[in-house]
Amino acid sequence: MMMKKRRNKSSKKGIDIYSFGFSLWFYLSVVSVIAVLAYLFLGLLSNLLFYQELKENEVKGVANDIIDICSDSDFLFQLATKEFEEDVEFAVLRKGSTYVYYKSTGFDDRYIVTYLEEYGGQDNVVTTLKIDNDRYSFCVLDALVNEGEVVQAKVFVYSKAVIRTTTTNILIRTFVYIAVVVVIISLLIALIISKKLSKPLKMVGEMAKQLATGNYELDVGEAQYSEVEDLANTLSLTAKQLSQTEDLKNELIANVSHDLKTPLTLIKSYAEMIRDLSGEDPEKRNEHLQVIISEAERLNVLVNDLVDYSRIEASKYELNLTELDIGKLVKQVAARFTVDINYRFEIVVTNGLNVLADYGKITQVVYNLIANAVNYTANEMYVGVFVFPDNAGRVKVEVKDSGMGIASEELALIWNRYYRTKNNHTRGKAGSGLGLSIVKSILEKHNAEFGVESEVGKGSNFYFFLPLSSLEKNLKEQH
Repeated sequence: MMMKKRRNKSSKKGIDIYSFGFSLWFYLSVVSVIAVLAYLFLGLLSNLLFYQELKENEVKGVANDIIDICSDSDFLFQLATKEFEEDVEFAVLRKGSTYVYYKSTGFDDRYIVTYLEEYGGQDNVVTTLKIDNDRYSFCVLDALVNEGEVVQAKVFVYSKAVIRTTTTNILIRTFVYIAVVVVIISLLIALIISKKLSKPLKMVGEMAKQLATGNYELDVGEAQYSEVEDLANTLSLTAKQLSQTEDLKNELIANVSHDLKTPLTLIKSYAEMIRDLSGEDPEKRNEHLQVIISEAERLNVLVNDLVDYSRIEASKYELNLTELDIGKLVKQVAARFTVDINYRFEIVVTNGLNVLADYGKITQVVYNLIANAVNYTANEMYVGVFVFPDNAGRVKVEVKDSGMGIASEELALIWNRYYRTKNNHTRGKAGSGLGLSIVKSILEKHNAEFGVESEVGKGSNFYFFLPLSSLEKNLKEQH
């Protein structure tokens, strides 16, 4: 069944959105964009969290430095002269009172108020406070101040760097710039990869187009990928087989045309002779009528072979399996040929060998094999038919002849449709060249083993095996 068309024939200059190359590029691009967006989101999130933690650790570090300084007697001088980070403000207050030991120039008391509102004066807090809808890192730690005697104090430190407004915007802009660059690079890489991967498939597609036009001389070339190479080799093998089939078909047409033309000519000629010459002479009339009958039979064989083979090739039949006496069947078929006194027949059949098979189809197999032997036997004009059991619970049927034999290089080809051996086509060889192909198809349908043994100048032996039916096999085992 042909695939349903999803689109009209695309323009050669346009972009084919259903092509493998475009689909590959599209999916690679989607994956790249998703990866970049995931990187952007996760990177932004992690950096925001990391930045907040960094700023909290920063103010805590400053607070610890101030605590160390407060233990010295000249701590006020040191606090006034020490250089801290530009965005850091701090204050040192006596614990439990509002007395201020020191405040940096830009210290904003709102941070202390907000801290007291949110934490109620809790000691040793490192956190983030919200001031005017912005968030700032804040730290309050206990300290000991040396003012002649050791007094408890609190150190307040905060960072003026906004965590989730300005910083966020900077990070977002940075990540967006990076994401845009990465997406562009990803799209270009995806385009290169898709072209590289789709190129061998386009090559195979061109081969298929050439094959469709009847060009069987395909140049496979070298493929970069194993799967494409296998596909190309399969297509090349198909082209070779189609070429052989075309040659054999042409040979068949020539042979059948010859076989049809000759008997038709003879039938017409002898009919005219009966009308004009031998109509009143019974002896000559019967002689001429016999020629017409023989040629009509030859035509019947040709037509039947063609019809049978077409049915078998189309698989328009099912096996009607029945238990039958294969020896009896073979004798009945052979009897049709033994009336010809020009041949020396040897029929050796073991009776009572029952097999499970299609009576009509196996009859056709035996008939075709014997007819083949009759057509090609020579010298002694010998045809032998044998039926006997083997040691594997099977029946072997053999058909032998004393013909010219078959060359070893042709043994594997004689079962092919349309095939004839290289012997010259003569009137003595009636048939279409389909008989053995029909035999092969029927025996394969029966899952039967079959073959041929032949030697040039010593004739041929065609054979096949059928398993004994269960009842017959049990009787043989009992004896």
